Amino acid sequence: MALALVVVFAWASPAAYASHTGHDGWAAVSTGSRKTLDSGSYYLKGDLNSDLVIKGQVELCLNGHTLSGSGKGSVITVSEGAQLSLHDCGKGGCVTGGKATEGGGIYVAKGAALSLESGAICGNEANRGGGIFAAEGASVTVSGWELRDNCAKSGGGIYLRCE
Repeated sequence: MALALVVVFAWASPAAYASHTGHDGWAAVSTGSRKTLDSGSYYLKGDLNSDLVIKGQVELCLNGHTLSGSGKGSVITVSEGAQLSLHDCGKGGCVTGGKATEGGGIYVAKGAALSLESGAICGNEANRGGGIFAAEGASVTVSGWELRDNCAKSGGGIYLRCE
């Protein structure tokens, strides 16, 4: 059996990942309790209390703001086959407030990909993967992110499912 889960951890200054110089042509995400983001580039216009579902290829900039979940599931769900590049071009952006069985902060489905490039995942809870849960066959790359104050029975920061 081949292992289909790819995880890469690297450290770099968060400023190194602020690859864009502005949000011209990006869509602002501002209000609502549960949003679906289809392929495109998005940024937080302010602190947001919402759960997000990612479909397609999505780039999301926290823009120095907090994305607080509803506490009724994962804050961000990266759907099967979807790709999310998540970063923070400001300072202090955080994904927080998730409470789920798997992936309090971020749930990465089978065949999905997640790339974290600066920011923080903090204050989430789950049975498995307080900060991040990656299903079998998911791809996760973490560079310059903080995983802190997440709690779970297994994998407080990150849980990688390999079967």
